[in-house]
Amino acid sequence: MTWFYNTEGEADGPHEESAMLSHVSAGRVLAQTLIWHTGLDLWLEAATLRPDWWQPTVEKLVVKTPGSSATGVISSHRSPAPLVKTEAPAKKNKLGLLKRLFGRKG
Repeated sequence: MTWFYNTEGEADGPHEESAMLSHVSAGRVLAQTLIWHTGLDLWLEAATLRPDWWQPTVEKLVVKTPGSSATGVISSHRSPAPLVKTEAPAKKNKLGLLKRLFGRKG
């Protein structure tokens, strides 16, 4: 399947799936980049249409240890956006640490 992606209001493509994955890795196609292929009525965000492009991939890593060869796994690709919504913790007390520990003078 060939894909097009929106870059500065222009359609860039056609690109094969492997090329699109390279664009994702290079940061040219982001999760919110609009993409399209033949058969679609509308351009859609890449993460909506192809969420698998942002799923972690697992590669085997050969761990060399003296006297044996063990195999482990590592994650080689991380999602550009958190999978869960993150927020900064709310500040409960605006006083500094020392003032909280020793109280206010005055």
